[in-house]
Amino acid sequence: MLLPVSYQMHLGKVAFRTSAYGVLSRLAQSTMVAFEVDEIDMDAGTGWSVLVRGRAQAVTSDYQLSTLWRLDGIVPWATGSRNLFITIDPLHVSGKLVRAPFAQ
Repeated sequence: MLLPVSYQMHLGKVAFRTSAYGVLSRLAQSTMVAFEVDEIDMDAGTGWSVLVRGRAQAVTSDYQLSTLWRLDGIVPWATGSRNLFITIDPLHVSGKLVRAPFAQ
């Protein structure tokens, strides 16, 4: 399943907020996942992709939750209540840079 999320790297983990009642709420229980981030610059003819594989689970620590609530980049674009924080502890990270033939 591929779903977009607003995320932030925090203390070496990928963190995002989701609904406690949506599809991603299943990640509250420790689950192995893959998380991918891509970027393309059409004008420059370049792009990159990073794949993180690791264990996702809900954040339950009061200290971690209070810290995550203050991060700007973690605010979801989706509407509705998104108060379940999930983190992914990376076990394997890989990436690739691509260039079009005209890129310098």
